[in-house]
Amino acid sequence: MTKGLEIRAQIDTENVKGLLIINGGGAVALLAFLPVIFGKPTLGPLVTSVLWALFAFQVGLVMAVIHNRLRRVCSLEYERYGYKPPRCRFIPAWTNRNDPCVCAISIFFMWFSLAAFITGGLLVFDGGLKVAAHTEPKQEVSCWQLQEIQKKIYKVNQCTGEFERVELKVATPNKALKPTP
Repeated sequence: MTKGLEIRAQIDTENVKGLLIINGGGAVALLAFLPVIFGKPTLGPLVTSVLWALFAFQVGLVMAVIHNRLRRVCSLEYERYGYKPPRCRFIPAWTNRNDPCVCAISIFFMWFSLAAFITGGLLVFDGGLKVAAHTEPKQEVSCWQLQEIQKKIYKVNQCTGEFERVELKVATPNKALKPTP
């Protein structure tokens, strides 16, 4: 085996490892995320998207394994014909590829595995956008409250524990006005 052929084989091996890692990692991350979002009615669209994305990652894993197996068969096909196998007649000429059919199918599964990962990511993103569009911002509550301590009025910050004395001026109600004739 020539040095260039060995290098290409190693690159292909690393490519398969990468496909397995991205799709498998995505699936594991979503499996860890599912218990956090299950059972929360407001997150229903996100749960659905995560489940579909999990399915996409599983499809991506299967496609990566099939690609790896076909890669081996492709290598055998090259060896069988002395590294000059016949070109697949189903590949359009404009692609400028001279691969045997099994190699072309292997390449299809490689790209399909990558597309499955991208699809899974987009599904989760879409689910997140659906949930974000329907969540209402929480109304901020003031931390400051007035409290009477030993017949003195203090302004107390419930968030930080700070307090300061406040002098309240008591307003006396106006006397009722007599209607003018």
